[in-house]
Amino acid sequence: MDNKSLCAAFILLFSLSLFAGGKYEAADTYLKAGDFELAAKEYLSILKEDESAAMSKDIRALTGAFISHYMLQDYKKSFAFCRRVLNIDKYNSPAILYAGLNLGALGKTDIAKKLFKYHTVLPVTDPYRPFIKARYEFLIERDLEKLIRKTVQLEAHINTQKIPENSVAVLYLVNDSQNETWDPLGKGVADFIISDLKKVRSLNVVSRRHLQILLNELNFGILDLLDENLAPRLGRLLNSRFIINGTFYIEPQNQITLNVGFLDIREPEKIEYTEYKGKTSDIFEFQKQIVGDILQRMFAEVTGSEQDEISKHQTTNFDAFQAYSNGLDAFDFGTLSSAYAYFKNAHEIDPRFFNAWDMMQMVDAMILLNNGNLAINHFEIYNNKLKPVTSGFVTSIPIEQIRLQKVSINLDLGYFPGNGARNSAGDIDFSKIPMNMEMLDEPPPPPGN
Repeated sequence: MDNKSLCAAFILLFSLSLFAGGKYEAADTYLKAGDFELAAKEYLSILKEDESAAMSKDIRALTGAFISHYMLQDYKKSFAFCRRVLNIDKYNSPAILYAGLNLGALGKTDIAKKLFKYHTVLPVTDPYRPFIKARYEFLIERDLEKLIRKTVQLEAHINTQKIPENSVAVLYLVNDSQNETWDPLGKGVADFIISDLKKVRSLNVVSRRHLQILLNELNFGILDLLDENLAPRLGRLLNSRFIINGTFYIEPQNQITLNVGFLDIREPEKIEYTEYKGKTSDIFEFQKQIVGDILQRMFAEVTGSEQDEISKHQTTNFDAFQAYSNGLDAFDFGTLSSAYAYFKNAHEIDPRFFNAWDMMQMVDAMILLNNGNLAINHFEIYNNKLKPVTSGFVTSIPIEQIRLQKVSINLDLGYFPGNGARNSAGDIDFSKIPMNMEMLDEPPPPPGN
């Protein structure tokens, strides 16, 4: 091929590449500017270049279409575009998020929750994962609030003998020092203990958010946890047979003492306390000892792989742990900007502290969702591949549970993997989501409005 032919071929390829990128330019510009009506028209025009918009495989245009139509409150049409994308790419995170948002707006919150549960199996580097997790946590928290209100109303009828044998709730440790700045450490210790206990599949562990929502409902503060008569009541309301409570005291020269109680609500008079005393840097080893003592007292069956996961430390840096604890406290009070700053600081101090990074990403997503700026920032979000931590990080979910979570999600959606199944166990057929769209009432305003 001579130089002229090479030059002509290069010009042709360059022109084609410009055209390929250029056909989205107007639509993308409208989307970024928040002109969703014009954006929707442009994306639909692109989709109609195929034989049928409904059968298009142009994920970029389909994505712009479902975002634009969601913002125009045309939830049914937006969901249809989401479902088309998910039939092409079953783990497309923007489609999962907006499909869930549409389902929520259409009153199908149970199905929305199942979709948002995908945050547990998406890669931690996926830029839309924090948004999906944020919406999942929002719906779970709303369900917990309803459950707790009902439980409190029916408190007099709770039969402690019917509470699960393997259930445990970890209360916040109460700061017994004069310095109030240490108060949030009690939440951090409880959070770490809960994370480890949740790695044991045979246990039924109450989440920290469940505890916090109950305390909010009862209008109780952390100091109320010092009341010895309160622990059995919280156990009944949390449907937990065993309660872990206690205090901690930080002395000069970085000395710490933890007094941790183990209570069976069926025998509340027999509460047992154990003291753990040493340097503040020993708090991580103390936390592991406390978990071991709890498992022993509960006669819990722990597998070798579960024990290996429990033995791993989220962090061993006290400053990072303190920042993380402050973040939890700020999060509970709803001051998201402060919570974000604390979690970010914790991760900066210890780049291997995965839970600090994960909370930082989720809180940042919550802030953007609350501000209503998600749609116009789509391209900025989607092109920002997240970088969580350096190698060797520890997640709160054991790796071997990931496949089980995938199977669980499949079952939730009505898909049963196995012999003769059309798809593998990791695939979901989104076309089988039970959606009788024509039978739905007129949709309410979008979430957040």
